Amino acid sequence: MSNSGTTTLLSDVNSVAENHDIILQEPTRSASKKLVYLEAARGIASIFVIFWHFSAAFLPKTIFKSFLHGGIGLTPLQIVFNGPGAVRFFFVLSGFVLTLSLFRRPSLRSLLVSTIKRLPRLMIPCLASILIGYAMLSTGMNFYKDAALITHSQWLSDFGNAHFPTQNFTPSFFSAMKQGLFVFLTQDNFYYNSNLWTMRNEYFGSLIALMLAGLAVFGFASARRAVTASAMLILSILLYHHNEFYGQFALGTTLAYIYTQWGSNVKIQKYVSICLMGSAIIGFSTFNPKANTVASLLVIIILISNQRLASVLSGRMGYALGKMSFPIYLTHTLVIVSASSACYTTLYLHGINGPALLVSVLSVTLVVTVCLSMIFFFIEETWVPFLNRISLTTAVQVEKWISKSSRFLHDRN
Repeated sequence: MSNSGTTTLLSDVNSVAENHDIILQEPTRSASKKLVYLEAARGIASIFVIFWHFSAAFLPKTIFKSFLHGGIGLTPLQIVFNGPGAVRFFFVLSGFVLTLSLFRRPSLRSLLVSTIKRLPRLMIPCLASILIGYAMLSTGMNFYKDAALITHSQWLSDFGNAHFPTQNFTPSFFSAMKQGLFVFLTQDNFYYNSNLWTMRNEYFGSLIALMLAGLAVFGFASARRAVTASAMLILSILLYHHNEFYGQFALGTTLAYIYTQWGSNVKIQKYVSICLMGSAIIGFSTFNPKANTVASLLVIIILISNQRLASVLSGRMGYALGKMSFPIYLTHTLVIVSASSACYTTLYLHGINGPALLVSVLSVTLVVTVCLSMIFFFIEETWVPFLNRISLTTAVQVEKWISKSSRFLHDRN
C-alpha cells in the first residue's frame, strides 16, 4: 500500500474514532442488564453441554441413536442433549455479543480493548482448569477408566476424548503450563481438559468477529447500510464454507450489525415468533452443523425481539446462569471423569442400577460442577476487572500511536 493510501486509511480510522470519542468504562449496571438474557441463554446452553457429556459417558448407546432405533435422536428431546449444537450456539452468540456494543457506539478504543484482552481473558481460567486436569492425571485418578468398563463409553475411557499425544503419555507440570497457551494456538492440544478443544476456535473466531466489525465500522463507514450488511453476509457465508466455526462467529457479527441498524424498527408478530421457535426446535433436533447454525441465529432473533421472554431471562436466575456459564463449561468434564465416575462405579457395585443410578450420578455431577465453578467465578471476578484496566491503558497508548502515525504521514504528503 502506498503512503497516500496508508494516510487515507489511518485518517479515516482516526476521524471515526474522534467523531465517536467514547471513554471506555466498566459496564454500568443498567448497560450490563440489557444483555443478561443473552448471557442467560449461554448458561442454559452450558447445562445442555453437561447433559451431552453425561450421556456420552453413562448413556453412550442412547444419545447417538435416532428414535427409530430406541434413542432420542431427531426428536425435540435431543435439544437438551445436543452438545455440538450448544457449542455452535456459543460461537454465534459470541460473535453477536462481542461486537454489539461496537456497532452501537463505534469506537476505535473499544475495538482495541476487546482485541487486546481476548487472549488473557480466556487464558487464566483455562489454565486453572488445565492444572486441575494435570493434578487428576498425575495422581492416578482412574475412576473414569473403571466407569468406562461398565458403560462401554469410548469417550469416557479416553478421559473425555482427550487425544493424548502418545499411548504411554506421562503428565508433567511443564506440559500443562505450556498447554495453557498452546490450547489457543494449535489443534488437538487439550488433553488435560478435553472440553478446551473449542478454545482455539473461540480465540481466532473472536478475532475474526472483531476484524469484521472493525471493517464494517471503519472501512465501510461511508457505505450504505444495506451494502455493508450484504458484504458482511457474503463474507460470513464464504468463511463458513471454509471453516464452520469461524463462519458462525462472522454470522453472529453480521446479525449484530443488522440488529443495530434496523432492529429497533422491526416488529415481529407473535405468530412469526412461534414459527421461528418451531424452526429452531427442528434445527436443534439434529446434529447437522448447518441446521444448528441457522437455529442458533433464530434463537438470538427470538430473544432480541421478544421482550417478555427477555424479561423472564433477565431476572436473578438468568444473571446467575450468565455469570456461571463459562466456569460451568470449563469444569463439568473434569467432574464427570472424576467425581461422577467414582459415584457411578461405587453405586453400580452396590447393586444400584437404572434410573436411580443415573439420577444419583447426575445430581452429583451438577452439585460438584456448581461448587467447582464457584472457584472459577471468584477467579474471574478478580481477574477480569484487573484485565480491563490493563487493556484500557494499553489501548489508549495504541490509539495515541495510531493518531500520531496518521498525522506524521499526513504531514509528509
